[in-house]
Amino acid sequence: MEGRTIAESFRPGAWRVVALDMTEPDERLPDLAATPAHDGERHGTGLVWGLHPGYVLRREDRVVLAASRHGLAELLGRGPHSRLRTADA
Repeated sequence: MEGRTIAESFRPGAWRVVALDMTEPDERLPDLAATPAHDGERHGTGLVWGLHPGYVLRREDRVVLAASRHGLAELLGRGPHSRLRTADA
């Protein structure tokens, strides 16, 4: 999805980007569903939900997707239209 806008990365009936993790890469939890450490500090998720459709996705961006089963299979390269696994992705 790198180099595509939020709008361009939307595939009706398959997937859509619903949030972007704006946390600095070295401060990210390995899994967005993971529980942060209880070290007395406040840990925000850094998730931005109201994305501008013209935002261009970068290599270092971590996104939250909503996907159908078929869309997820395609994203993982296991579906009949797994073109996202090619160089133009």
